[in-house]
Amino acid sequence: MANAVLEVKNLTKYYKKTKVVENLDFKIDAKEIVGFIGPNGSGKSTTIKAILNLIIKDHGSVEIFGKDLEKNHKEIMRYVGYCPSYPSFFETMVARKFFSFSNSLYDEDYTENYISLAKEMKLNLDQKINEMSEGNQKKVMLINALFHNPKFILLDEPTSTLDPGTSAVLFNILRNLRDRGSAVLFSSHNLSDIQKTCDRVIILKEGGKIKDLAIKDLRFAHKRIHLITEKEFDFNNYQLSGMKDIKKRGNSVNFLFVGNVNDLIKKLNKDKVLDITIENPTLDEIFMHFYTD
Repeated sequence: MANAVLEVKNLTKYYKKTKVVENLDFKIDAKEIVGFIGPNGSGKSTTIKAILNLIIKDHGSVEIFGKDLEKNHKEIMRYVGYCPSYPSFFETMVARKFFSFSNSLYDEDYTENYISLAKEMKLNLDQKINEMSEGNQKKVMLINALFHNPKFILLDEPTSTLDPGTSAVLFNILRNLRDRGSAVLFSSHNLSDIQKTCDRVIILKEGGKIKDLAIKDLRFAHKRIHLITEKEFDFNNYQLSGMKDIKKRGNSVNFLFVGNVNDLIKKLNKDKVLDITIENPTLDEIFMHFYTD
């Protein structure tokens, strides 16, 4: 099996005449956790559903495990785990019966796995799903997506309604699955989840990919600069395109800088700089730069 677990090429989806996703290309390798982020309406959920063939794409191709999704859908889905953003199951069942039913769809018996996952997530298997809180219903969906040791895992907003402790447990489970060879793609508005868990992030905007970077490279390429100069800061002296999110007050200024900091420092040497501080920005600051640029 090729190292690429997922390969998406020219994925395009329109609803009537409204563009949702257009000419989207990306791939995910084995042993990789990838965060899928973007503002509302950027096409994250639509892309995930198209990858699973839950909606019919207009153009493009999706290969999972090196095989065409449409031609090999039934075979591929045996090794895929999916958790939607909203509950979808037989709500009047108790959780144990629901998992037993799901388990019966596989050739191998995974009973010990879902019991173990329920214990880790502190889920009562003998409670009816429709009597559970939203957080516990989300646990049911997550366990159902993970108990069969899938090789490719897609999670749409997995931590919405989860408490911080359960979120930490979930991401530990995902890291263990990754280390054993699985690939994970999950969308999230919680940038802390992305920062702590992902190896790489794909940023969508208006149905297209605008960035695909390793988390460490994303942090390395952006710096938050704080300056105090002898006289009022004159941006015309610098002519650097990488200055973003500028906040200026007299001779004090701070901004997000995208580019080579050494080039900036060389230009700063022409002025009398009383103080300079260079910091790693938060992921929130970085992503807002991409969203609003």
